[in-house]
Amino acid sequence: MPLLLNSQKAELFEIVKAQGFSPASFEHGPGKDERGRPSGFFVRLKKTDYFFVVHPIGGDFQIRYAPGEQYEEERFDSRQWSEASECFHGWLESLRTELNTPDPWDDVAKFSAIVPFSPAQDNPNTAFSYQETQAIWKALGAIQQTLLNEAHDSEEHQALIETQIGFLVESSKTMGRKDWLVIAIGTLVTIAVAMSLSPETGKAIFHILEQAVAGAVHLIGS
Repeated sequence: MPLLLNSQKAELFEIVKAQGFSPASFEHGPGKDERGRPSGFFVRLKKTDYFFVVHPIGGDFQIRYAPGEQYEEERFDSRQWSEASECFHGWLESLRTELNTPDPWDDVAKFSAIVPFSPAQDNPNTAFSYQETQAIWKALGAIQQTLLNEAHDSEEHQALIETQIGFLVESSKTMGRKDWLVIAIGTLVTIAVAMSLSPETGKAIFHILEQAVAGAVHLIGS
């Protein structure tokens, strides 16, 4: 039953503190070998599947951990404890990165869920009339101003808003109405996610869009 030395476990404990984590946030204890016998040392961030386990076997330190630097789970073998402790240090850095990085795909899905309407399939994909484009451009101006108010002093967000709204204005002149609305919804969702808008602001901008296209496009869900 090869286990870590107390001095080695103490070093890992100090690395956790040095990296700004609380040791109390982790579960710990002996790991298990392939036969389920106690072996080495095991650390897991509570209420997650993120773990680090090291087994001293045959003069080597066999290490398995998640998340890895490039993969969901990675392995590392070393003959030196100093390399094993350095691997633990790297694991904590990967762990911090993973915890602090939201999944933008999840954000898009969550924000898309608040869009209350979509174009019905039976819509003709004809171009907008002059009167319809006038209503759409007015609505896009109102949406742009709402977004700019939320951007505050962020030049990055301001540039994103102006570029994307400008694209929607230009594309409304030539694109089919059904295709344009699908792209408009996707564009506004992308802006909302990039700016981390509140659901309330998101609902407000989609309400403006809905009111502008309601007479030009048959909507479902509205």
